[in-house]
Amino acid sequence: MSGEPTTSPEAQIGDLERLVDFANNCRDRGQRIVHCHGEFDQLKVADILHLREARAMGDVLIVTLCPDGACQTGEKRPTFPQALRAELVAAVGVVDFVGLVPFAAAADVIRLIRPDVHAKTLTRHEHGVELSAETITDQEATRAAGSQLRFTKSPKKASGYVEAFTPEVNNHLSDFRSRYSTGEIIEHLESLREMEVALVGETILDEYVYCDALGKSGKEPVLAMRHICQERHAGGVLAIANHLANFCGKVTLFTYLGANDSQEDFVRQHLGPKIKPIFIYKENSPTILKRRFLDNYSRSKLFAVYDLNDDALSEAEESELHQALSRNLESTDAVIVSDFGHGLMTDRLVSLLCNEAPYLAVNTQLNAANIGYHTISKYPRADYISIHEGELRLDSRCRRGELRGLMSNLCERLTAKMVMVTRGKNGSLLYDAESGFHQSPALATKIVDRIGAGDAVFSLTSLCAARGVPPDVLNFLGNLAGAQAVSIVGNREAVDHRRMAHAIDTLLNTSHTRAA
Repeated sequence: MSGEPTTSPEAQIGDLERLVDFANNCRDRGQRIVHCHGEFDQLKVADILHLREARAMGDVLIVTLCPDGACQTGEKRPTFPQALRAELVAAVGVVDFVGLVPFAAAADVIRLIRPDVHAKTLTRHEHGVELSAETITDQEATRAAGSQLRFTKSPKKASGYVEAFTPEVNNHLSDFRSRYSTGEIIEHLESLREMEVALVGETILDEYVYCDALGKSGKEPVLAMRHICQERHAGGVLAIANHLANFCGKVTLFTYLGANDSQEDFVRQHLGPKIKPIFIYKENSPTILKRRFLDNYSRSKLFAVYDLNDDALSEAEESELHQALSRNLESTDAVIVSDFGHGLMTDRLVSLLCNEAPYLAVNTQLNAANIGYHTISKYPRADYISIHEGELRLDSRCRRGELRGLMSNLCERLTAKMVMVTRGKNGSLLYDAESGFHQSPALATKIVDRIGAGDAVFSLTSLCAARGVPPDVLNFLGNLAGAQAVSIVGNREAVDHRRMAHAIDTLLNTSHTRAA
């Protein structure tokens, strides 16, 4: 009978109205209702253990699934749509009803069905660190509904980090967690909130144009494509600003926009509230736009078209930026430079920062427009450097030489305290002038798009370096930031503090009693 509690091996599935009817019927029968809420995409053993433990807290287990658009998996789309996820959860023998709800937050469902118990997994609970905003909201909702909030002890590794790692990576993590607890790492992360930084670099708008291949043109050797859709992201230094703002107190951004087609409204709308932008308007230039064409099915990039003028700033523009930077150097904890080699960082500006920045972190990026002409040696001094292995080898004019020697040599040449070299799937290698080398493996298990991953690593590690975070912790956090970044298309989202804390707790959870 519709809306009746069930003891069959497979649960009922229903919409919001049927969910409310089912809960009311259970309550009328005097049954204790337990509720779980989430994505439940690609069910794992840990998910089933979580549901089994929740079911033991009462007589009836209701599971509600957030809608597809609210899922945080991959590109903000789950692997399976809500209806299919419901079928998977319904097949778990301990579940009595699966609700298809339009709510992303559990609190909305709690207020509606008023369960006796809302069961969830919890991160950072046993480390003395404050609860997440989501958990606090759930607490308030259960209290208002006369319900009880309880936590299961089953591990819910939402991203599946540990299961996907090689023995070498697990050995590294085992060694790391023997030296640091979750609480210690999160304390380092939280310490960044006090920082105020100046950020300098080029604004770049990243546009993704998705197409379907029709085939070869009938008369010419041209691949014909059908336009499907397109999206635009705040890239370049804008993406870095948003990464930084999620972890530190304030970001003052120095960049140029095109005087011809500034796109200033878009830029301002896509900067976080803790970012104060200072714009220079470059004459006879658009704001840089990098348009990439992708195959809609495979997401493979086919080709790119850049709209830019990468000539150096004019003397007047350079003087305007020089004055703006000079006024702000004394009031900042660190200056972070992301130099894309598109005409912003002139010799005069480089000299200013190298001589007067209280702490200078630099990244010089190699790209199609500057290859062979733009390397880290442009800066005679830096405190912290983060570059890709290929960028270091180009600067050193050494294609196959031993990497550690190149790093220590660069550190000496630029009187740097620390150099990080990112190596893609091989993780990163960090050289600290005081403690030597620190290796960290890549921590990504799902790669959607590599664009912007280096920016994410540079953003978080620059803060850590300026703050004096231990080098091995800095290296670990940098690889976590990179892992989060490659799971997102381009710069669609900034690296998120909450997800970072979840990942830290997952990887350092030795007892497997807390959730990720």
